[in-house]
Amino acid sequence: MEEALERVNLEMFIPMLDKNARWDKLMSLGQQQRLAFARLYLHRPKWVFLDEATSALDDLNQDVVMSMFTEELSESALLSIGHRAGLEEYHTRKLHLHHTAEGRVLKRNPPPRPEPRKKLGSRVKEKIKKAVAKTTGV
Repeated sequence: MEEALERVNLEMFIPMLDKNARWDKLMSLGQQQRLAFARLYLHRPKWVFLDEATSALDDLNQDVVMSMFTEELSESALLSIGHRAGLEEYHTRKLHLHHTAEGRVLKRNPPPRPEPRKKLGSRVKEKIKKAVAKTTGV
């Protein structure tokens, strides 16, 4: 469990794991969203359905949690709905639904070439280093 919390940047809650508390009151919405990704990390489901699952996260934490799908959860099938920039890179196909006067229009990307998913860990780690350096001046 500690590893899962560390994976989603919630290590500050590790000392409180044995405490009884109203976690919905202690955690921000972004922290609650990251906790949901920690659960995914622990359970490693075959299918994952996300609806605006990163809406309360900054770009860095969005990259941290979504990179799980190219690393630890690369065997999971992911279907997500979202409006945030940067989410497309974690998907191999994209569908667009547009409402028009004539009805709804569906656009889709062509099927991807069969390539393994890229590991984004090094890119995410570099973003974390830059964010830490910016914050701490180190």
